[in-house]
Amino acid sequence: THEGGLGGPRFPGTPEHGASKAVHKVHHGFSPQQKNLASRPVVRGLSHDHSSPRTVRIHFRGDTGFSTQESGFVTVVVPEGQAAHRGVKVGWQVVSIAGHDLGTSPQMDLRIDRQIKMAVAYQGDFCIDFSCPSNVDDSKVNAQIAFLAQETLSEEERCDNLDRLYDLNRQETEAVLNDTATAQRLLAGTMCDEISVLFRDRSPGQVRESFALWATLRNGGVPFQEPLPDVVDYEDSSGNCPMHMARTGEAVLWCLQLHQHSLVEKRNHCGESPLESVLKAVRTEDERRKILESFLVEAPSALVVPHADGSPLALHLSKEERDILPLPVVPWPEVRDVLLGKSVSHLVDGFERLRRRVGVELDHESAWKALLTEHCFGVLDINHESNRVDHGPPRLFHNAASRERLGVVWQAIEMFLLFLGDASISTPGFVDVKEVTQGLLAATRGPDRPPFDPREPYRDRFVQLVWSAQQLIANKIDKLLKQKGLEDPKTFHAMRTVPHDELHDVDVTGAIARGTAGRLRMDSRLASGTQVTESLPLPAWAIDHKLDVQTVEQLKEWKCITEAREVLEIVDVESLQVSVPGVTSDRLRFGRLHAAW
Repeated sequence: THEGGLGGPRFPGTPEHGASKAVHKVHHGFSPQQKNLASRPVVRGLSHDHSSPRTVRIHFRGDTGFSTQESGFVTVVVPEGQAAHRGVKVGWQVVSIAGHDLGTSPQMDLRIDRQIKMAVAYQGDFCIDFSCPSNVDDSKVNAQIAFLAQETLSEEERCDNLDRLYDLNRQETEAVLNDTATAQRLLAGTMCDEISVLFRDRSPGQVRESFALWATLRNGGVPFQEPLPDVVDYEDSSGNCPMHMARTGEAVLWCLQLHQHSLVEKRNHCGESPLESVLKAVRTEDERRKILESFLVEAPSALVVPHADGSPLALHLSKEERDILPLPVVPWPEVRDVLLGKSVSHLVDGFERLRRRVGVELDHESAWKALLTEHCFGVLDINHESNRVDHGPPRLFHNAASRERLGVVWQAIEMFLLFLGDASISTPGFVDVKEVTQGLLAATRGPDRPPFDPREPYRDRFVQLVWSAQQLIANKIDKLLKQKGLEDPKTFHAMRTVPHDELHDVDVTGAIARGTAGRLRMDSRLASGTQVTESLPLPAWAIDHKLDVQTVEQLKEWKCITEAREVLEIVDVESLQVSVPGVTSDRLRFGRLHAAW
């Protein structure tokens, strides 16, 4: 129907075809620009299929961006509006708003408008249930559920199936993801490509181009032409970017010249930088040398990025390969002079001066690492034990050089901690000293290679200083409390008698009947009998283990994730070694997803 007129297929509840009564339209939450779009004589007529209606719940925040007519059917969906991004279609009928069933009334559009305004004003985030014609091809949905349920799928089979996934409409996608077994399989961690295609972050063609690029790099080749940015930016299921996959110096140079300098510190899910991954995969001396030379020319900052275990690059290179590395930007004598500063102010000023040389944009921890990692941990002794049973990495040992240098570092740490123990927040420079100290402590954690202890040369003195600081703080607090006790004995006594735990108006008769102490539980009831009228809402998808499309879209909108595949990092319980006795991995995954949501 044109604005103000009638024509085309009729809606249930509207005047019969040919009647002169105009259909009143209400635009819900339109901006001035959207109102102009909404007034255009487009997307008015529709053919409404009543054969098998279904209910769709859409979450909104603020203005909705659609309009309805008297019987509650959607007549306009503004392209730039929130409803369009949520997949609302012309012809859907509003059933309920924020949990309030609308029922039937002569002027449904006005009631809808009023309910939406109330929901926006009082809730901000709310949901609207729509009744819409079913547009699901059950054979396509069932075929996908059966396909994804297979235990063993080859890469070729999965790649061919991406086109069929991309061909699903929104309702069919929702139906696939609403199958519990399929949702659990997708979240298990290996099907990030399927998730990217289902949520339209990537097309099958883009995914295949990324596959081809990865295969070329892993086979030691170099692509003939520059791929598109969305192909280069795509990562595999282990978090590897193309630079992690390069296997020759020429390929590394190609990646670096492809404006990937910002990725030299990009770590995969194992914590490996691109250079670490490349050197692990390449064993020939000549090729390793070319790779190091490529990074030296194009991205020398990559050569000072510690490995995943915190160890410097030099510990993983042969003597000949070490000769390729450039000398540290700041020689040890200059770093030593700063660390041996006469006062805290000299230390902070000296650090800021050196930070400008290694990279003023670096945070305190990264700057200290650039200044200390190679000097203190790059000189360690390495014991390559060929008869070790565990076949682990070479063992590290301190030597005279590392002990002497870490002893100098300790003097700076000691001076900082003593200053902070005596100072207060109002002391001039307190915040700067605190941040510099935190960065220094983080940077000197050193390689995580038990039984090696990076702080062993000064561990005893470090522990003693921390214990003394704790005693000093405890004495200060005790002194302050005694002073306050003399000033206000009543309050002091009340404070000293506050119990560690106290339950107020909580019914603990059940616990007492079981012979246990009363405690606060999620299902506790109030002793007074007054109960909360509305319980904390728990979404059905979290209970039923369904991957809800709307949930993922909301996580994107709220900047929790940028692409749907990042949900896998949220629900990852295997690599984080998260486990709870008696709770399955699937339940833990949905618990983590619900917590993030």
